[in-house]
Amino acid sequence: MAQRSSDTRLFTRASARWLRTRQQASIINILSTIMLGASNYCMQLLAAPSRTEVDEAHEKRTWRTIGIPDIAHLVFHAPAKRRLLGVALLVTSFPIHLLYNLGLSGIL
Repeated sequence: MAQRSSDTRLFTRASARWLRTRQQASIINILSTIMLGASNYCMQLLAAPSRTEVDEAHEKRTWRTIGIPDIAHLVFHAPAKRRLLGVALLVTSFPIHLLYNLGLSGIL
């Protein structure tokens, strides 16, 4: 009878540990998804040309992409402040998402 009680406690501990790791993985997934969405939204705002940029392009008889994220515009043609923010977002987003995935694989 003592063996059965010991097995039950071991199973209960393993179940609790499994549940705790699942909860941690779910929290990391939720935070990662929120961060990915926020990063995507900010990048779209930074990469989109402003109305004055579109007007200037029309005056020069050139074009700007509207409605399509254009990283080349952000890196080469955007004002310095938006360029700096965009490059910082590009450089930091990948490592942060990589760290989230590594943390998730470490939990599992």
